Amino acid sequence: MKVSQWLKNIFSGTTLEINSECFGTIASEIIYKEIALNTAINLIAKAISNSEFKTYENNKEHKNSNYYLFNIEPNSNQNASEFWNDFVYHLINDNEALIIQSNDQLFVADSFDVQGKALKKSVFYNVSLKIHDEIILLNKRFSSDEVIYTRLNNQDIKSYIDKLFLSYGQLISVGINDYKNQNGIRGKLKISGMFSQRFEDQEKMQTYIKNKFKNYFESINAVLPLEEGLDFNETNSSKSPISISEVQKGIEGAFDYVSMALNIPKGIMKGDLAEIKLQMNNFLTFCVDPIAKMIDREFNRKYFKKENFLKGTYLRTDTSRVEHINIFDVASSMDVLTRIGYSPDEVRKLIDQPETNEAWAKAHYITKNYQDMKGEKTDE
Repeated sequence: MKVSQWLKNIFSGTTLEINSECFGTIASEIIYKEIALNTAINLIAKAISNSEFKTYENNKEHKNSNYYLFNIEPNSNQNASEFWNDFVYHLINDNEALIIQSNDQLFVADSFDVQGKALKKSVFYNVSLKIHDEIILLNKRFSSDEVIYTRLNNQDIKSYIDKLFLSYGQLISVGINDYKNQNGIRGKLKISGMFSQRFEDQEKMQTYIKNKFKNYFESINAVLPLEEGLDFNETNSSKSPISISEVQKGIEGAFDYVSMALNIPKGIMKGDLAEIKLQMNNFLTFCVDPIAKMIDREFNRKYFKKENFLKGTYLRTDTSRVEHINIFDVASSMDVLTRIGYSPDEVRKLIDQPETNEAWAKAHYITKNYQDMKGEKTDE
């Protein structure tokens, strides 16, 4: 009940129900949606930024200036982690992301407009960059073949999340409201007609009553001095109290809906360590890898171009390094890889260890007891 409602007939003298809800404010349900969404964005952004963007020439991995550009310093104001975090934020929050190249540097656009064309190249204009806290508007129109442009989905997934929370968020607010109401102070305030006549109008009476009871309801321990004409008696709620765990279930539901929309396992979103290996595999397979492939395909067709790609010059995003690897857990697998032809340095790279660059570590080995498909043993 709002203050204005329970003071509606104040001047006639009446007995009114009053509780702490009249003086408190309910946390907006939008907070929980933003927390859940930002948690998801941060998880995906960290996975992408922790990946290795491998560059190839003639179908062989080669560290060159492009490798440095993608993995270390895309531009003079951002390192690679900041750049890819920025990219993922826009991709998920806006359902699209635009990367432009200027002076051999890459920048993620903060905002832009696009004029789509069916049979011609689309045009991007009103492109702005955010450099620290400064917004810079570029006075140039870019054709689609000059930029890296990606869309997360055909339909804006964030708009669905927003629409969902128009109704679902109210359930969280109702739960919080009921919890505060049923666990707060409740009572009846009796106001005499003579007391109400001391005030010129209802608004002044409302302000007086609100200030009178504000500290009493907001303090853990307080004394409420009452003057003649006011009589307040606390009453017990007849409703069974709502536990905070029920409210928490509603908040967890917000995380569940966001994780479902973005294909993130619920346990990953909530930090649940149960079956973490399986959860991480699903996270990479259904959430991170599709975004990584989206990045590869757009860069390969726009940045490296068709002719270079067909000659074996391309980009490949390696997400295998996202998951932490304990070398003692994978020691047996490392041994198997070495026995079937992986060089020691190649194996070291797979577990994110520096290469030795020794000649013996570049050589490839295979055990002699392997046979070819005809049943003949190999000599090497």
